[in-house]
Amino acid sequence: MAGNWARWQGCSAGNFLAWSSANSQQASTDHGTYGKGIGTGVYWYMGGPGVDPHRNGGTAEARAWGARQAAAALASVAHEHVTYPVLFMDNEMPGIKPAPDIGWNDVYSDAGIWAQVFGTGGAAHIPHTYEWTYEPETANLGDAPDGWCLKDGQGCAQFFGGVTRDSGYAVMWQWSGGGECVTPSATSTRSVPAPISAEVKAPTEEKVPQKAPKVP
Repeated sequence: MAGNWARWQGCSAGNFLAWSSANSQQASTDHGTYGKGIGTGVYWYMGGPGVDPHRNGGTAEARAWGARQAAAALASVAHEHVTYPVLFMDNEMPGIKPAPDIGWNDVYSDAGIWAQVFGTGGAAHIPHTYEWTYEPETANLGDAPDGWCLKDGQGCAQFFGGVTRDSGYAVMWQWSGGGECVTPSATSTRSVPAPISAEVKAPTEEKVPQKAPKVP
C-alpha cells in the first residue's frame, strides 16, 4: 500500500501505510534479474464519497473526488520502481477512525458485493476495468490455485461487473487471507486471518492504461 486517503488529507488517525522499500527492491530484483514474479505492484487505500471534504451529494463532486485521489495515487508512486502496470484503488469499510464508515461499501471486490452496491444495471457494468477479486477463498494453502481455479475443484475466481476469468481485465485473485477466511490451526478464540496469497496475471500489453482511468 503506497498511499492512504487519510494520510493524504492530513488526518491524525487511520493514516497508516503498508510499504517496505526493502521488499520492493527484492521483488524488483526477482523480476528484473531472474524473471520471477511480477516485481513491485501497488495499491492506494481510497476514501469513498463520505469522507470527501467538499462533498455536496452530487455525482459530479463524487467523480472529482475520485479523480483527485487517482492523481494523488499516481504522484505517490512516481518515485518508486513500480513494474506491475495496474495501480489498484482499494476502497473498504475499515471500521477505524477517522471514518469507520467512509460512505462506500467494499468494492475491490467480489461478484455478490458488487451487485449489492451497484445493482445489475448499466452503472454496474465495467467490462474494461482491471479487477482484483477475493472469492472464492480458502484457508487451506494446499488448495492453492491451478490457474484461476482451486486445486480441490471447489471453486474458481469470481470476477464481477461483466468481467470473467477469461477476460484480459481479470488480473488478480486474492484466494487466501481476505474476508472471513481464517487459518484452520488457530487455537485462540479470536479469528486469525490466513496469510494473504494471490494469483496474479499480467494484463496484455495493449491493454495497459497509459493514464489515470476515469473514476465513475
